Amino acid sequence: MTLPLAITMGDAAGIGPEIIAKAFRDAPEALRGCFVAGDVATLRRAAAIVQGAGVPLPVALIERPADALAVPPRCVPVLQVVEPPAVPVPLGRISAVAGRMAGDAVDWAARARCAATSRAWSPRRCTRRRCRPPAPRMRATPATPSCYRLSPLNTWANPWPSCRCA
Repeated sequence: MTLPLAITMGDAAGIGPEIIAKAFRDAPEALRGCFVAGDVATLRRAAAIVQGAGVPLPVALIERPADALAVPPRCVPVLQVVEPPAVPVPLGRISAVAGRMAGDAVDWAARARCAATSRAWSPRRCTRRRCRPPAPRMRATPATPSCYRLSPLNTWANPWPSCRCA
C-alpha cells in the first residue's frame, strides 16, 4: 500500500507556501501522491502569486491523506490541519499566528507519521518509550535544537523511522 507524503506548509508569512506551489506547478509528476498539511487559504494565495502564464494552479481541499492519491497533476491537494486565521497573515512579517500555524502543521505531521496514515516526517519525536530505539545522543546547540538528532554522516535524519504509535 502506498501512503501519501505530507509536506508541511511552513511559515504562512514566509516563502514556504510559494515554494510548495512552484513545485506543484513545475514538477507535477514528481509530486503525485503528495499533499500539503496546512491552511487552504494560505496555499490558494501562494498559488495565485506563482501561477504561470496560462497555467492555472488550482488548490483542492482534501478530507483525508489518502485523497491525495486521486488528485490530478498540477493541482495542489491541501489537508486543512490548522485553525484558519481570522484575517489573512500579512506576507513578510513576523507573526505569532503564522508561527502557531506552522507549528501546528508540523505537530499534525508528526502524529500522522506515528499513526502511519501518511509518510510525513517531522523533527518532533514520539514521546512513547517503546518508539525510541537507542540512538546516539548529541548535545543541543543553538543550531541543533534538542528535538533534532544528527545521523552519523552529519545529515538531518529521522532517528525513529519505525514509530507506529496510535
